[in-house]
Amino acid sequence: MKIPLLNFYDLAGVSVPLMLGILALAALVLDLMVGRKKPQWLAGFAIAGMTLTIFFQAILHVKRADVLGHIGAGFGGLIAFDLFGIFFNYLFLAAAILAAALSIIHLKGKAYNRGEYYILLLLATAGMCLLVAARDLIMVFIGLEAMSLPVYALTASDRGNMKSNEAGLKYLLLGGFASALLLFGIALLYGASAGTDFQTVSAAFEALPRNDIRYVFMIIGLGVFIAGFAFKIGAVPFHMWLPDVYEGAPTPVTAYMAAGVKAAAFALLIRVFITAFNGVYLSAQGQPWLHVHFYNVLYALAVLTMTAGNLIALSQTNIKRLLAYSSIAHAGYLLVGLTSLLASGRLEEALGAGYTLIYYLAVYLFMTIGAFAVVVVLGAENRGGEEINDYAGLARSRPFLASAMAVFMFSLAGMPPLGGFAAKFFIFQSAVQHGLYYLTVIAVVNSVIAAYYYLKVIYVMYMQKERERVREPGLETGALANAVLILTMVMVIIMGLAPGRFLNVILLTLIKLG
Repeated sequence: MKIPLLNFYDLAGVSVPLMLGILALAALVLDLMVGRKKPQWLAGFAIAGMTLTIFFQAILHVKRADVLGHIGAGFGGLIAFDLFGIFFNYLFLAAAILAAALSIIHLKGKAYNRGEYYILLLLATAGMCLLVAARDLIMVFIGLEAMSLPVYALTASDRGNMKSNEAGLKYLLLGGFASALLLFGIALLYGASAGTDFQTVSAAFEALPRNDIRYVFMIIGLGVFIAGFAFKIGAVPFHMWLPDVYEGAPTPVTAYMAAGVKAAAFALLIRVFITAFNGVYLSAQGQPWLHVHFYNVLYALAVLTMTAGNLIALSQTNIKRLLAYSSIAHAGYLLVGLTSLLASGRLEEALGAGYTLIYYLAVYLFMTIGAFAVVVVLGAENRGGEEINDYAGLARSRPFLASAMAVFMFSLAGMPPLGGFAAKFFIFQSAVQHGLYYLTVIAVVNSVIAAYYYLKVIYVMYMQKERERVREPGLETGALANAVLILTMVMVIIMGLAPGRFLNVILLTLIKLG
């Protein structure tokens, strides 16, 4: 028997997940030696390892993908090595590094400050990188489960907290149901197309007659497949788990889920609808093929998701639940962009809608992690930080924290000149260009509604009376927290003031999508 040899694309496609897996194994050994006594060593090891992984990815990106143009697929087409995956690898690693840094602050002195926490973080990030590189439905399922299982455990890592245990159990059960939906959709697509790779499925969509029963099963399969991912992004009516899980999970884990898991799910959907179906945008009648079948479904999902998220957020008094419903609303705005992508009549139009989605995900990552960073810092100072009333008078006692939170709230609300404004502007502009006028109006009205609860937090910080003073953080905690806050603030501001540079990079990743 001839043993196949590994080529460049085989190794390049899984280089980041492989490095993260090796880091996790090394961290496991380190945990056996010092984890009980010095868990912060595990945190430092994980952060250093992920930083080195970013540098390695950058070298591979510049020297091989950009300069030499080495972009392709490995393992027989299962894994893509392209600029699209490289870009999201940067985002996932950034989210994991920031979450690990916040975890050092949050876990200090807590009973569940254990080494396995950081090992699970490494494994979840490896799963995200596998998911975004998938070019085959089987690989999609493997990547999704590799990402989800560690996140379930991280959600319930505070074993002495009933809310954390409940959140982990709820996420596990409902996540298992979503995975079953996804697997059922994959089975239907495989049964009708006789293949699981994206190109085979795409070719079957083109070749099968519209009155063929296999074509009907493929439509149902794709619908069930999308429903499985609707759970991961928190789209209505698959959103009920999200507020309880966000509230019960440790705050750094909540930040990681809000930024990383959502980005990974949307990244996969972008790849599916641009790579897997790039040859079937126009039907024989000249109408957008995906528009005919799924346009109305995603249109309704977008309206329900952003409206329900914003309206329920108005009554929240817990900041983590408020940000959870805010996350649901932002999933609705992202679905507006995905609806624009499906309404595209040509591949070039789909690429334009795709890059607005990617830009939005990048901005959302930094402003969401930044907002949760403020919650972590207040919790470390024994001020609470989870109730909105805990922020009363924060502008007087901690002006830097208050100003940072104000930047993130303004950006989430879509106020210029911050990144959140540019992200929403590009999404709405894409919707208008595709003729989605009513959907754009609904999205703008929802943005106005959302401004109320974001500005309420700013009002409490700057206009209400100061609470009792609390101790200032120590040098180590203060420096680390300030570094996270400054980095996220700078990124939110720069991406708002100079969005063109980021958009050029993102557009290049889509043009060279493998």
